[in-house]
Amino acid sequence: MTLRDQPLSVRNIFSRIDWGILLICVMSGARAKIFAAFAGVASLTPLDGAVAQPFPDPRQRVEVRYDRPETSSGANFIRVRDSQCRENVADPAADAGLRRRIVEIAAREWEAFHFPTLDIASEGLTLVPKVQTRASGAAGRAIVPDAINPPTRATLSRALRLGLVEDDGEVIARIGGYWATVPGQGATATQNVIWGRGGWPGAGWAQPWSSAFVAWVMCEAGLTRQQFMRASAHASYLDAIFSAPEGSAFFPADLHTRLSPGDMVCAGRSDSKDIATIDEARIAAAQGALMHCDIVVGVMRDRILLIGGNVMNAIALTIAPSQSTGRIRSTAQRPWFGVLKLKAPDDARAGLPYAAWECLGKSPDVVACLQSR
Repeated sequence: MTLRDQPLSVRNIFSRIDWGILLICVMSGARAKIFAAFAGVASLTPLDGAVAQPFPDPRQRVEVRYDRPETSSGANFIRVRDSQCRENVADPAADAGLRRRIVEIAAREWEAFHFPTLDIASEGLTLVPKVQTRASGAAGRAIVPDAINPPTRATLSRALRLGLVEDDGEVIARIGGYWATVPGQGATATQNVIWGRGGWPGAGWAQPWSSAFVAWVMCEAGLTRQQFMRASAHASYLDAIFSAPEGSAFFPADLHTRLSPGDMVCAGRSDSKDIATIDEARIAAAQGALMHCDIVVGVMRDRILLIGGNVMNAIALTIAPSQSTGRIRSTAQRPWFGVLKLKAPDDARAGLPYAAWECLGKSPDVVACLQSR
């Protein structure tokens, strides 16, 4: 069953309350501070230089046909129209706007998916969540008795917000646009078989697309194929970085490296979750191990903010713990093994608080604004 945007009651509230304020109402402590920062500066658009350009729309790269085009539902065919990238970054190490472009592009896609958010950093939570409203305050109201639902010692994964997911008609074409930038990809052909001969129009994407999302972001940020390999699997571009770091926009670093927006953090997944170090990852990437990398979009005192593709079947923000300022902490949910450090100069205005949103902070009804795009 598809997880839809949100219940009608929440959607009605969402249309009347500023997005940042709403999230603060349902959170407390450090989590609230993360989103309070967004709410206070969401209307800012500090774009300059290389960033002051029309934002890319991945849907323009593909043609999608639907059984019911008036509602963008029942996708039955997709064709790639544009697979080209700007490739206009001469030297990543000298590009002062590169970090900001990477973060801005990723942030706008998170917005397009209606801000799905996953918290893997909070400890001491109850296993069964509590209902939090304005009336209940930070403590919330119990769904089951507190006596049988004490706080757990473990860190829990919890979805703070659900948005659109991969089989929602509004974003099927966006994911197709990510795939369009991956040379030699077969994901769109596979999807046509599923939608057509398979008789499942509108079904979600069969091939994991998190690496395609990263490829699209780096493509639209202007990196060349030599600076970043656009690949269908994270292991492929990691192997390219390990093999030729001097020509790449990134260099591999261990988990204790201080992060900045625009960097990436990587973890093994499925049978590769035991990869523990960057040296182990070097070997595993050459063997095509299953991996996942997220883009760093914010660094806080005790949290790292990440945006990644195919997280909860969406473009989602992950709130991860840090072991000290700017250094991510590995967890059972995300056993990070290392960092891909972007060679570009640090940029104090690269990060979610300074992102140029399409609707957030610019419309009294953010969801309606996004749905009209």
